[in-house]
Amino acid sequence: MNDSIQELFNFSIPSKPIDVKHLELLLSLVEHPEITAIKIYKSEDGISINKTANYSNIISRRFRKLYKLKLVEKMPGFKSREHDVTECIPYKLSPSGIFYILLNYPHNTSRERLIFYLLRNYPSYILFTQFIYPIINLRRLLAEANNKITTYKLLLVYIYLKHICKEIQNLVSSKIIHHAEGYILTKLFDWPCNSESLPSSKSTPFGDEKLREYLKSKFNWTWIDKSRIEFNYDENYIDIYNPNKIDELIRLLITVRENKAILTMNDKNIDEFVFINNGLHSSINVKTGEKKENLFLHILYRKCNWHKNAFQKSITSNPTVSMIDSQVHVHVSRSVKALKIMDAKGDMTKVSYRFL
Repeated sequence: MNDSIQELFNFSIPSKPIDVKHLELLLSLVEHPEITAIKIYKSEDGISINKTANYSNIISRRFRKLYKLKLVEKMPGFKSREHDVTECIPYKLSPSGIFYILLNYPHNTSRERLIFYLLRNYPSYILFTQFIYPIINLRRLLAEANNKITTYKLLLVYIYLKHICKEIQNLVSSKIIHHAEGYILTKLFDWPCNSESLPSSKSTPFGDEKLREYLKSKFNWTWIDKSRIEFNYDENYIDIYNPNKIDELIRLLITVRENKAILTMNDKNIDEFVFINNGLHSSINVKTGEKKENLFLHILYRKCNWHKNAFQKSITSNPTVSMIDSQVHVHVSRSVKALKIMDAKGDMTKVSYRFL
């Protein structure tokens, strides 16, 4: 997996939303990458860009917090020197910062303007290269930015990207992808971690189907289907009896305190399992040959396929523009089911879209 694709898996966003003041500063980097604290003017009404303004320590501290949260990064090529003041450090949005903005952009502001400047100032962003450029021509879209139909298309780009971001966020936070050392895990069975979980485990039949299947495949133990498997929850081990070799001792030792599960044959280690403590119960797992990033992308593209088809159908449609009173209406075909109503100034937007 190349580094750019790796970004999708490694997006890092704060667990709690940042406050309005930090979001305001973050949004300033959409239109003004390379901005420094010394060029930002702070007033009671908010912040604005002023090349001759005196720097603000407050703005500088906010930049440092955004940098710590990995939402901004220093401009490439900038080398900090000892006598440099932090107010002179040029920042731009990080990949995670763009991801955060797409998920948390204020609804009372122009989403079309946001997408226009993100595409213009951050054209190599991974979500653009993977999900937008294969469908639309960026140069043509930006060249016709003042066109009402193009404005409508920019809004579709925003809606599409926001849903991609939601799919990524849900997937990263889900428990679908358990992994160890970069590999996907397959769970073989659960094991009680403490005395509280022992009663329920003892009263429930032990499911050994996956364990048998794994051992048969790994060691070519064709006899495993007819073997007797006995588990001992109190002493934390499982004995496996080979019907063809009565004197052979095969034991799976589970050391809860050390988070280990080792398979032995006649007291010699022959395999090791991945032990994951889940509270009352632990899971005993084996590593597959599949990388977690590959599975992540496979699931992501499958989940995003519907959004992609809907977006592609909408963006390639031939909308018509009409004026009703002071409003500009952009209509598309009924099959697309998308309508954008925007007033003449472009300040207020109402959207009805089938995957909103």
